[in-house]
Amino acid sequence: SWIGLCITMQQLQKRWDGWLSPDGVQALSGVHIQRNISYTNRGIKHDGKHDRKHMLDIMTPIKNHPSILKIDKKATSIPIVYFHGGGHICVTREILHHSMTPFVRAGFSVYSAEYPLSPDVKYPHAVLSAIRAILW
Repeated sequence: SWIGLCITMQQLQKRWDGWLSPDGVQALSGVHIQRNISYTNRGIKHDGKHDRKHMLDIMTPIKNHPSILKIDKKATSIPIVYFHGGGHICVTREILHHSMTPFVRAGFSVYSAEYPLSPDVKYPHAVLSAIRAILW
């Protein structure tokens, strides 16, 4: 019902204002995000606008931020490539940024990639897009 939808939207707004990541710290605190980077030459449409289906965000720790853990650099030198869940039919990379925040605060760089969703594309298009993101 509309009443239930309005109540849910109000609850979501309150949660967004104080959203916590899984480690219990304010989401995205200590995290720098470079957004909407194309990982393929197919990332730009003919009209000049970016195709969000082939984009990624790079999340890196902000140096000397109080929420960043002191971790061995050698252990965190390998980047993490993250593909959001959703069964290849829903969700976007931005919705799950808070889930990746603890990895970034631990010193890792996280590459959060978008891929085309069904039913707009058929299998194995999403898998091939994920491979392109990794190779990028």
